[in-house]
Amino acid sequence: MKHNVYICYAKEDRAAADTVCGVLENAGIKCWYASRNLVSEGDRDAQILDAIRVSRIMVLIFSESANNSQQVLTEVSTAVQMGCLLIPIRISAASPTGALQYHLAAVQILNAQDGTLEEAAGKLAGMLDQFRERWYPDAGPVPEPVPVRAQGAAEGFEIQDGVLNGYHGKDKQVVIPEGVTVIGEKAFRRRTDLTSVTLPDSVTKIEGFAFENCENLISITIPDSVTVIEGCAFSGCESLSSITLPSRLMRIHYKVFGDCKSLASIRIPDSVTDIANNAFDGCTSLTSVIIPPGVEEISWYTFNECSSLSSRVATRPCCACSPN
Repeated sequence: MKHNVYICYAKEDRAAADTVCGVLENAGIKCWYASRNLVSEGDRDAQILDAIRVSRIMVLIFSESANNSQQVLTEVSTAVQMGCLLIPIRISAASPTGALQYHLAAVQILNAQDGTLEEAAGKLAGMLDQFRERWYPDAGPVPEPVPVRAQGAAEGFEIQDGVLNGYHGKDKQVVIPEGVTVIGEKAFRRRTDLTSVTLPDSVTKIEGFAFENCENLISITIPDSVTVIEGCAFSGCESLSSITLPSRLMRIHYKVFGDCKSLASIRIPDSVTDIANNAFDGCTSLTSVIIPPGVEEISWYTFNECSSLSSRVATRPCCACSPN
């Protein structure tokens, strides 16, 4: 079953996870959680990693048990690194401590203590309802798919069901064929020969690490059809000096432009509501950032080591920028 929400919980809180999952799925939001979806215990870690990787959101059942669970901390840390939106639901009077406190410091927590757990989960379902059409386009009329040109394979593109999983061609200036809907995880990773990439209007998503360490990539054209750019997608693209983000993008994920040392300026689209931690970490040439008023959250160390940034814009200066 395809899902978009990963439910993280301590084993003592399984009943709460069952309740939250039931409320969300009754609202049409598909979930994954270990007690139901693990196929076998033998490859537990691999299954959990895969489930987090394809999730857009992690819902954390937060309690004293979660506070003391190393497994919960591992899952939360993994989700943050992969650019998941983290939403905790507090079911006890506990407060985050240690490394979990670090991850939750800039995150709004839903408090189930103010009412029932069902009410808190219902509120969460309402928050997530705005994403359903984007997550599940098959809920309405499905447009006819645009066929991928047959010569794509000859040109070195590895494409399956609209997902571009790799490129084996020799062109330095790459034009991705129409019909591709997703740039897959690590599709162009470490292709240091690339200098420019043009995406077609059919693309809606760029997965994590897609262009990581493309050190000589100077320009990339991203159409407004793209709504998701996952964590570390352009991390380490040291020659990328400018980029125009699509107008429908909703979130700047974890370290999506980390160590883009030539990036001089960035304009955040009006559609963006939050910027994840370390999103621009190590962008040492960054001098100008335009952030629209609709951005509600700028997380920890968003502009860490942006030594050329003349005006630091942050809701939490001690968290969003590198400490001095």
